[in-house]
Amino acid sequence: MAAIEYKIVAGRVDKDGKKISGENFESSRDDTGKYHIIFRPVFGTLYGCSVAQIGFDDGKNDPRDSASPFAIEEGSMHILTGDPKGNRVDRPFTFVVVGV
Repeated sequence: MAAIEYKIVAGRVDKDGKKISGENFESSRDDTGKYHIIFRPVFGTLYGCSVAQIGFDDGKNDPRDSASPFAIEEGSMHILTGDPKGNRVDRPFTFVVVGV
């Protein structure tokens, strides 16, 4: 059985949708608290992803703050960020995506 060579794309994006760090993706802010990540090159198969908010509010984050991926496909995904009340709010975030 041949070994699988996994592909990992990871990055950090600021609240305006600009890439802070990472490779093989483009990022943009589509609307308040809504971001679009495009993978370059696309995945053949995408196995999963994780997203978290980072670096805002002087470290006084509330555990109800959110960063949620949706519309996850081999070529892109969207991310929503929000406050403790469930409102979409622009926030920086980090993500990691794994596939082949």
